[in-house]
Amino acid sequence: MPTLLSDKHEDQLLSRHHYIAKGYCVRAKKTIAPVGLGTDVEYHLLESVGDGCLVVHDESDTTIANFKFTKSSQNFFDASCIAINSSYVKPGYQGLGIAPPAYKMLIDEYNVLSDFEQTFHGAHLWRTKISQFKDVNVYIIEDMDQLMRDMDGKPVLYKYDPSGENPLDNRIWGLDDSTVLKNVSPISASSTETLEDVRLLAVKNNKS
Repeated sequence: MPTLLSDKHEDQLLSRHHYIAKGYCVRAKKTIAPVGLGTDVEYHLLESVGDGCLVVHDESDTTIANFKFTKSSQNFFDASCIAINSSYVKPGYQGLGIAPPAYKMLIDEYNVLSDFEQTFHGAHLWRTKISQFKDVNVYIIEDMDQLMRDMDGKPVLYKYDPSGENPLDNRIWGLDDSTVLKNVSPISASSTETLEDVRLLAVKNNKS
C-alpha cells in the first residue's frame, strides 16, 4: 500500500464556505472535543457528485483540517466506497486527536479506502486508531480489488496490536526509494516492494 512517504501531503486548507459556494452539499456535521484539544471543534462533511471533503474548523471559524476524498467506482460488501486522497491538519493542531474523529465520521457514512500512498502519520492512524475502532472492520485489499483471505477463505482483518508489531505490516506497507535511503521507517514495512497495489478498507461492522 500504501507506499510509505516521508513527505507530507498538500497543506492548502479550504473552508466549508469554499465548498458550499462551489455547490457542495452538507451531508453531516458534528461538534466534537478531540481528546488532545479540550475544546469543541466543528466537523462538516461536504460532498458533490464525484468527490467531497470533511472540513474541521475551530470556534473562531478558522479551518484547521481537511480530509479530501473521491467517490470510488469500486464496490465492497454491496456498497460503494470513497477513497481518501489527502488529509492535512494545520500545524499547531497536529497530534491533538483531530484526525481519528474525522475518519470515524467518514466511516459512519461510507466504506473508506486508504490512499495508494501514506505518510508515516497516516500509516500510524490506520495501524493504531482506525483498526482499533470498536464497530469498524479494517480489511486488506490486494491486486487493487481483491480481499486478502486466510487459508479458510475468510477475509483477513487488520487489527490493532498493542505490542506495536503486526505480522501483516510487511504485506501491507511498502517503502519508496527516499524512505529506504533515509532508513527512517517506524513501521516494519517491506524493504523490497512498494506494495502500491495494496490498500486498506474500513467498513462499519453492520455493513460487512
